[in-house]
Order: sequence, then C-alpha cells, then structure tokens
Amino acid sequence: TANLIRFTTKPDAPSSFIAKLSNNTNIDLSWRLGDGGTKILIKRGINTCPTLGDTSSKTIYLGTGQTFADSSLEPNTNYCYKAWMIAQDDIYSDPVEIIIGTKAKTTSTGTTIINTQVPAVKTSTEIKKNISLENSLRNISLNEIVFKKSTNASAGDEIEFLIEVKNTGSTALENIIIKNLINNDLTLKNVFVNNVSHSLDIIDYAFVKELKKDETFKINFTAVLKEYDNAGVLAVATEVSADDISPIIETVNIQKETISIGIEDDAVKASFFSTIIAGKWFPWSILALIVLLLLIVYFSFKEERERK
Repeated sequence: TANLIRFTTKPDAPSSFIAKLSNNTNIDLSWRLGDGGTKILIKRGINTCPTLGDTSSKTIYLGTGQTFADSSLEPNTNYCYKAWMIAQDDIYSDPVEIIIGTKAKTTSTGTTIINTQVPAVKTSTEIKKNISLENSLRNISLNEIVFKKSTNASAGDEIEFLIEVKNTGSTALENIIIKNLINNDLTLKNVFVNNVSHSLDIIDYAFVKELKKDETFKINFTAVLKEYDNAGVLAVATEVSADDISPIIETVNIQKETISIGIEDDAVKASFFSTIIAGKWFPWSILALIVLLLLIVYFSFKEERERK
C-alpha cells in the first residue's frame, strides 16, 4: 500500500479585531474569522499581553461567533486582548492583539464616583446565582501527584485531567452544560463522573439538569499523548454555562517535549562512513582481497608449470 502523507496548514489569523469601550468599564469586541479555522480563542491580560500557554491570563471566549461583550471590568485599567484561530487539527494561527483601557465609573449625571460606594446589605430574600470552574491536569507517567494548570509530556505519556464545577451561589442552578475542546493529539482512555465510570462522549458535552447550592459536579478522564512531529504547547479548554450564568472558560496546557529521533543511529552511520572516507577501513579491505587473489593466481600457475 502507498504511504499517505497529510499536509497541515496554519489557519489565517482573525482580522478586523476591534475593541470599543462602553460605559467606561465594559469592552465590546468584534472580529472576522480567519480562513482555515473553525473556532477562535481569545485571552485577556491585565497590563500585559498574554501568550497561548499563559495560565495566569483568563480565556474569555472560545467559539465560532464574531462578537463578545466583556463586562464589569476594573476601572482605570489597561487590558490586552489576544486572539488565535484554531483549525480542525488543533493547529493555531498567528495571534492578533489589541490594547484598550477602561475609565473611572460615573454616575447617571456624568459625575465621576470617588469612594462613594456603600456596601450593599444582603437581605434574606436576595438570590444570587454563581458558578465556579476549575480544570487541572497531571502527568501520570511522570508520577506527578499534584494537579496543576500545565505539565510537560512526551509521546506515550498518560495524562489525567480533573474538571470541577461548583455551585457557589445561594440558590440551585439549572441546565448546566460542560463542553471540552480536546486536541487531536490526545487519545481518550477512561472517564469518571463523580467517581463513577462513564462513556467517553460525556467529555465533549455534559448536561446537568440541576446543581444544588454548594454541590460539585466532577469529571475525571485520562488520555495518552500520540506521536507528534513538532514540539509546542497543546491546550485543552473547558467551558461551562447555566441558566442566567454567562459562560466561563478555563484552559490547561501540555508542553510537548522536543523530539530527538535517530540520533544514535545517525551517529553510528556518520562514524562508519567517515571511516570509509578517511581510508581507515575500506581501502585496506580491497588491498587484502587483491593480494589474496594474486597469491591464488601465482600458486595456480606454479602448480601447472610443475606438472609440465
């Protein structure tokens, strides 16, 4: 059978990436999707522009849309937004970025508020909906014990992922959806939901009808890193949403170790051929063979003359 060669190309970066300030502390983002990509990933940094593997910067959007409203930001703060297109084979485009600053909050009459906020008094009838998302990983093959936001791995290593969604509000949440963007360089193995074995399809899309106050929904799964051609950062993103709750996105990163294939074989071959070229082995072998042939011919002629 013929060898199949797969060509992968980097998608185009997002274009027309625009940020506009609204109400002094809200920022409206818009963009055009780059060709060759299926999703866009946007990260936000404070006073610095984030990198793809930066776990301290928040991922604020992952999807196929072309707008996003980033609300309730800190006043008088500079924000840097950086965006990447993601191809179907989880190949990232070159990033685009934009920096924009918020302003001080104002009252309805346009007067700047300076230390005039009065803490709200929580009443017994106040209902607050909130949810938290924590995702982490560890390299089992390296005997890592503690879950963290990033790890190093080589082909064949088994990675364990932990996703925890908790209702941190004061009332029950409904219609919770958990989605994961799994890189094609990973082969999924085992999945557990709240410590009970489950099918692999729940990793792509998990639905929880209700999550009571202080209740946690947990997903554990393991995956093996496939053989790869190039080192780099492999990102796995998790998104959670619920009724009356804006989506939350968190990412973890796997740093693929640098590949070193055939170094010893190449060194042996190089040594062998350098020996030949230097005349340390091959010419002497030919010379010995020639001498042997001459000796055979000489004794053959000598024997025939003696017979005559």
